[in-house]
Amino acid sequence: MPFEMKLMIYFLILCFFNTPQSPEDLVVSMEKKIRSLSSLRSEFTHLYYDAAVSDPLREKGMFYFRKPDSLKWEYRDPETKIWIYEKGEYKYYIPEDNQLYRGSLQEDAKEAEVLLLLTGRRSILDDYSVSFDSFTTDRKDVSQIKLTPNEEGEYSSISLEILKEIQLISKIIFTDWAGNKSIFHFDKIRTGIRFKKNEFELKVPPDVEIIDNRPGPDKQTTS
Repeated sequence: MPFEMKLMIYFLILCFFNTPQSPEDLVVSMEKKIRSLSSLRSEFTHLYYDAAVSDPLREKGMFYFRKPDSLKWEYRDPETKIWIYEKGEYKYYIPEDNQLYRGSLQEDAKEAEVLLLLTGRRSILDDYSVSFDSFTTDRKDVSQIKLTPNEEGEYSSISLEILKEIQLISKIIFTDWAGNKSIFHFDKIRTGIRFKKNEFELKVPPDVEIIDNRPGPDKQTTS
């Protein structure tokens, strides 16, 4: 048998009989991919399931990320809201109420978890036990894993759905200790985006009410 034919058969055997990835392997591959990103943009749908209510709260919008630590959640439906994080602080603007919230990000907040995942500041395997998961999805060719925190925090678990082809997250499910779930679906994911210079700046009306949750003497409660 020619050498080339033997080599081809060898690679086919590897493809069909290769040992499946462990959940830890999937996490490492995903983190490696995420840390290589300079920027990301996607559509998102946010579903919040209250354990005491049958119908979820549904919101839609756009998600933006730029290294090293710029995040923006731009809610568009049913209500316009903008949440921006940069340089250690967040701003949350609700046009309908004409209110701007400012503060520092708590480490166990879901926004912080997303930020830490995207910036690579936290290794998942250092803070979570990892296992395979199984939940309803309309996607094909995905991996699903469950993260159980090693130390008790706001969430009892975080489930991730990872697109095998691009090794990026397409769904995150935050489950708290009361059984409430906050689910983010990500669609039309694009990477390597060159954002406008002011993409992560927030413009608000001069008469906006400012609710300042930052610690220290410089807190401001009005515009």
